[in-house]
Amino acid sequence: SSFGRKVWVATSNALWKSLDFGENWTLESIKLPARLDSAEVGGLMGSAQYDDRHGVLVGGDWNRPDWNEATVWVYAREQWQVCKVCPGHVADVLYLPGYGGKVLVAGGQSGIWQSTDGGLSWEQMTDLPVYTLTSSALGDIIVASSRGKMYRLVQK
Repeated sequence: SSFGRKVWVATSNALWKSLDFGENWTLESIKLPARLDSAEVGGLMGSAQYDDRHGVLVGGDWNRPDWNEATVWVYAREQWQVCKVCPGHVADVLYLPGYGGKVLVAGGQSGIWQSTDGGLSWEQMTDLPVYTLTSSALGDIIVASSRGKMYRLVQK
């Protein structure tokens, strides 16, 4: 994900950060629960940035979509915090525009989830497994993809 010239790339159990749009990189290790760190296909899988000081990392265990321990890490106040009520496996996450960094949508093997408190707690919207998410500029339309299908979610 990116914000201005800042870029984040989540890889397994680490976050690569660049302050100059990819010319130079620093590595930040993320302490994952032992269960997740040892998963065959698990760890960090997606990221989103709201602004210079707020962002979120998502992941989980691809083969255990119901396992929900520490699947979302929220960055605020210059520190990382694990979600209090976590979704199952999530591969992608995005901030919805117009909500001041409070509303996020995440999707993965466990379905589509929404947070209204900046990523600390989550409610499941559907159990439809998805791999990627994107939204319109206003955030009123979300497009999700999964297994050769596209889904369009419209806010009413």
